[in-house]
Amino acid sequence: RAIAGKIIPAIATTTALVTGLICLELYKLVGTAQRTLEIESYKNGFVNLAISFMTMSEPTPPAKTVTTYNGSEHKISAWDKIDLHIGDVTLRKFIKHFKTE
Repeated sequence: RAIAGKIIPAIATTTALVTGLICLELYKLVGTAQRTLEIESYKNGFVNLAISFMTMSEPTPPAKTVTTYNGSEHKISAWDKIDLHIGDVTLRKFIKHFKTE
């Protein structure tokens, strides 16, 4: 019971801490006139409440993979996205479109 009674405050404390760190990063996006910030502007946060340790570091860019699409070479990463303007389709039609295009 003694341990269980400490779990709820620990979860609440951790949630509040993480929310605060997220808000600090959000202020950079909302409060900056510059719409595209460099990766160096953002921070990764590591927190260990058991030993009262917190550190911030600069994130590293994701690994890039080189792929060939329609005869041209592209570098893609996990942060990239593909916009398909094919309307409302089923999964089967999406896979067919993806394979043919």
